Amino acid sequence: MKPEISKDRIRDIMITILLIIIYVLFYYFMTASDTVSDGKSQQMQSPSSELQKNASLATSETVNDGKSQQIQSPSSELQKNASLATSETIELPTAVPDVTLTPITVEPKIHSIKMDVSHGFYPNIITINKSDIIIWYDNEDQRTRIILLSRDGLFENRTMQYRDRYNYQFNQQGNYTFNLAEYPTNKKYNNAIGNVIVN
Repeated sequence: MKPEISKDRIRDIMITILLIIIYVLFYYFMTASDTVSDGKSQQMQSPSSELQKNASLATSETVNDGKSQQIQSPSSELQKNASLATSETIELPTAVPDVTLTPITVEPKIHSIKMDVSHGFYPNIITINKSDIIIWYDNEDQRTRIILLSRDGLFENRTMQYRDRYNYQFNQQGNYTFNLAEYPTNKKYNNAIGNVIVN
């Protein structure tokens, strides 16, 4: 006659196995949380010695339900899982403070250029910064009108009278050339050429 295992005995074995698994998981997570709470990278202790102690509690029994079966001892499973829980190094990231970059706004400077047919532009060459503004003043009192031309097409031809002014803000770096021209023919005055250099 083969020994029979009661349902109560099977339940007790399953509860024992479950308690071992819970203990291993609890031990693993408590060790991991102790390492993390330290604030430093530490080596975790291996719970394999504890697993081997607890594995002796699990035994193999034979169950008779028409066929003879072997209940697997959880010690082999625990040993497999123990290799996963061996020493790991946990690196904690160091806190980086938030940096807010505020762009430095530079107020544009205003530069004046006087112009007439006899003298041309004065100053005839000027160096400015990007976003600066040039104001051209018409000082031509011998002709009723003159035309301010941008050779680079920055703006449409500007017809100006004595004491008129025109301003333009330079938003691109480069070297720009301007001319005065006769009204209404747009014939350029050869001596009235000015340059604006934008850095």
